[in-house]
Amino acid sequence: PLYFVAGNHDVGQAPTPESLADYRKNIGRDYYSFRAGPVYGIVLDSGLICEPKNAMAEYQEQDSWLRKELEAAKASGAAHVMVFQHHPYFVTEASEPAKWGNIPLERRKPLLELLHSYGVRHVFAGHVHANYIAKDGDLEAVATGPVAMPFGQDGSGIRLVSITCAGVQHRYYDFGKLPNRLEVK
Repeated sequence: PLYFVAGNHDVGQAPTPESLADYRKNIGRDYYSFRAGPVYGIVLDSGLICEPKNAMAEYQEQDSWLRKELEAAKASGAAHVMVFQHHPYFVTEASEPAKWGNIPLERRKPLLELLHSYGVRHVFAGHVHANYIAKDGDLEAVATGPVAMPFGQDGSGIRLVSITCAGVQHRYYDFGKLPNRLEVK
């Protein structure tokens, strides 16, 4: 299956009810969950989290849904509860100031506390056009570089993730350095 994650070019820098309706009509849900093997995946519309002012009811609805979904994930017995969203909560440390590439601190802090309380260990994001891996306690925040227009030292590429019940491993591969075979440990 292919799981879509809404980004700022899809729903706008500050989503509106109209931009969300267009996305939902043309692509599908902007936040939802899925189960794939040992993973309980939670996909969030981080545009609503970053800038909720034009769609406050939608932001509150997603927040309420997330709290219920984390309960369902916990009850599911999944080995890994993972969050996928466009904007990273942070790129270097959880207390970093708000800037173009991250979620504002006033909304970031309570969400990180919520994710910690439910044992979420991985949040995968994009948006910043570069690769960053940072930790907040036992939560790993991964921002993956783009297929096009990289801003960091890595070239265009993809992140491959290997997930087993025992753990999660991931690595970014520049397209020019993508191996023909992957060794999974």
